Amino acid sequence: MKLQSPFRDGAQGSKIIVTTRDTDVSKMMGAATLVHNLEPMAVCLQVFEQHAFLNSNDDNPPNYKLVKEKIAAHCRGLPLAARTLGGVLLRKDTYEWEEILNNKLWSLSNEHDILSVLRLTYFYLLSHLKRCFAYCSILPNDYEFEEKQMILLWMVEGFILPLRR
Repeated sequence: MKLQSPFRDGAQGSKIIVTTRDTDVSKMMGAATLVHNLEPMAVCLQVFEQHAFLNSNDDNPPNYKLVKEKIAAHCRGLPLAARTLGGVLLRKDTYEWEEILNNKLWSLSNEHDILSVLRLTYFYLLSHLKRCFAYCSILPNDYEFEEKQMILLWMVEGFILPLRR
């Protein structure tokens, strides 16, 4: 009921899109007749490709399609994982992808856990970005901050430099 309450006072004819991996949540929200199930792996592969191939080139190795599908499968249908990993692989040549596919960090989590993907993407981050990411660990859980506020904190710590104009 608490989840529904903010949506009860919308203008007549307003629509709300609820995205969830749990069909019980969509039923609870009253969307039982208008549920659209997406194929998680297809969506995951699409999100992955959008972020990994922004500057696609034609000198991909012959097995790159198989490698990309295996990497997307490691994301287990989670769009956040696909986007994050795709962003990391964007900076890598496709021949390096197999090294990432065979990385032992994949085996550190269970099959429904996003942590292995996030741990792997952290491992491949550039060192100055790792400091920014690690800085967030000193903040309390559920701490809300604005993007500009975080950037200013990183600048004060010397993690990033202001843009020169």
